[in-house]
Amino acid sequence: MGSGSTAKFRSARSLRLKKWEAEKKLKAIIDREMTEGHAPPDATMTLRQFWNERFLPLEVRWRQSTRAVIEIVFTKHVLEKFGAKPLDEIKRFELQTHLNSLALVYSFTRSLSSRRSALGPKQFSTKR
Repeated sequence: MGSGSTAKFRSARSLRLKKWEAEKKLKAIIDREMTEGHAPPDATMTLRQFWNERFLPLEVRWRQSTRAVIEIVFTKHVLEKFGAKPLDEIKRFELQTHLNSLALVYSFTRSLSSRRSALGPKQFSTKR
């Protein structure tokens, strides 16, 4: 092993981050990716408007079959109840309670699909 190898090893080792540093860096990347080029919705935007105008257009990475299932489940089980409400009026507890009640009636897969879809758009709310 020559001195060049040792130098490469030392430089790679010095790039290691502490756990808290890595988490902070990852959070910054996620925040940037989630908001890049998109202003947060205003307080009066309803969940249905957000779903149609902001959330769906950004989900271009979904396969067509996945998109179809999520659209059907979300429209039937979440938008039916919360679609007309402004985002700021939807409380996480209220949404979670509704999703839990779906889990009692429907299959685990369907309720999990609703939960993933419903809790995703909430991250863009102007007030938590």
